[in-house]
Amino acid sequence: MVAVLVGLKLRLLRNALRQSVWRVVGLVLALAYGVFLVGLAVVGLVALRFTQVDVGPHVVVVGLTALTVGWTLIPLLAFGMDDTLDPGRFALLPLRARELLPGFVVSSLVGVPGVATILVAAASVVFWATGILPAVAAGIGAVLGVFTSVVLARVVTTGLGGLLGGRRFRDGAAGIVAILASMSGIGLGLGTQAIQRTPNMGELLAGLASIAGWTPFGWAWSLPADVTAGRVGLAAAKLGLAAVLLAGLLRAWEAMLDRRLTSPIEARGGGERVGRGVRVDRLVGTTQAGAVAGRCLRYWRREPGYVTSVAMF
Repeated sequence: MVAVLVGLKLRLLRNALRQSVWRVVGLVLALAYGVFLVGLAVVGLVALRFTQVDVGPHVVVVGLTALTVGWTLIPLLAFGMDDTLDPGRFALLPLRARELLPGFVVSSLVGVPGVATILVAAASVVFWATGILPAVAAGIGAVLGVFTSVVLARVVTTGLGGLLGGRRFRDGAAGIVAILASMSGIGLGLGTQAIQRTPNMGELLAGLASIAGWTPFGWAWSLPADVTAGRVGLAAAKLGLAAVLLAGLLRAWEAMLDRRLTSPIEARGGGERVGRGVRVDRLVGTTQAGAVAGRCLRYWRREPGYVTSVAMF
């Protein structure tokens, strides 16, 4: 079943690329951007490995923890970007969630984000390979971290499938993305100033790494750091927590898939409640000017472009 689902995803991707030239352009741009980011990450990890910088372990733990957080948040803001294997499409087939789950997990890694995550995780193993125990811990942490990222993202998208499929949520996500993009320059400038004003970056990164390592997003990624520092007992505890977390996420995803396979979610419209429309009409009146004003008021409340412009202002 794993090979069947992976092959199905590849065929669907190939057919989609044949239908539209813009899909090919988008894939090429995504590949170029992914190669650029992965190249920077891999070169940075290898450089930190051989330069023996004191803050290197803290940077790696914080960065990989942020990678798992990104896997969780990005599907919420870019829902529908990769729905080639939507569980709802398998509702008519005599298949159980337990049969489909391994294939869904592996096929989720087939794509630019999955391959990029695997390469970065492999580079982190090279960084931690200063001895046998750290290398083994890094390998185990990389496997747990990659699968936790993928499964956590799928649990979020499957569990919130009804909400994410709504027009209002998609419009809101598009507005949030636009606002974040417009604020990226300001955020980068503020972040640079904060770094310059920090008296001791080592202590700050050490604190962030400690916090990240105790979050569910960083349990797996902080294993080699604890082993390298001689905290073997703490590493064993985090290993148990990371394994339990992954097993719990898989069980939760299986239960969600069972529900999706028996009651697929249908797309819903974004109609307006009658009461709200009546209140708007009473406010502006029933003249021609009032009708135009009412339409404008509804646009300011419902149209994502209007709402986004207000928020950005």
